Amino acid sequence: YLNDVLGGLRRRAPPELYVEEIATYLPSDADFRSSVTKIRATKFDAIGVFLISGQVSVFHRQLNEQHLNIPTFGTDFFESTSEVTAAGRAIEGAIFANNAVDSDFQSVYKSKFGNDYQITYAANGYDFATLICHDLPSKQPALSANDVLEQIKHVSSKGKLGPYAYRNEDGDKYISFPIVIRKIVEGKIVTVTQDNKPLDGSATLK
Repeated sequence: YLNDVLGGLRRRAPPELYVEEIATYLPSDADFRSSVTKIRATKFDAIGVFLISGQVSVFHRQLNEQHLNIPTFGTDFFESTSEVTAAGRAIEGAIFANNAVDSDFQSVYKSKFGNDYQITYAANGYDFATLICHDLPSKQPALSANDVLEQIKHVSSKGKLGPYAYRNEDGDKYISFPIVIRKIVEGKIVTVTQDNKPLDGSATLK
């Protein structure tokens, strides 16, 4: 997944944007100091932190240990107040794209599990279960797998990740959910753009 994210960034980067892969890590790795040292010795405008939960906070703490203040951006693994708190001040200002999870769902999830790691996936799973059990138009007692897939094409509803609907664009078939840009501001995760429009009315992401 993270390799595909990096690949997408490379493919869509404008000609003037140079993307360099600093290092690759296994999910079990927790020492990123060699990469931090390379970052210190090289001039980068920003660092893409394509790591998983737990690693994201460790990497930012190790940035802070070497007193590096450099903008970072990442993936949906940044979507965790627990991770942000553990990361400390080095993660301040980081941006990432994700789905926006309903606040009520967040409260129930945190109360039940004590953290919000992978909460977007949990909300997605909840929405899919609701779709299958409640939102399919057919009331038949039993549906084949093909029947389910066919009826999903006609569903348009709203779940814990916002309004969703089936899409078939250029042969790519999927269920679409709203995508927002999130930012770490004073230790909190806030939405700064929605529907491709900055929430503050400005023309650029600050």
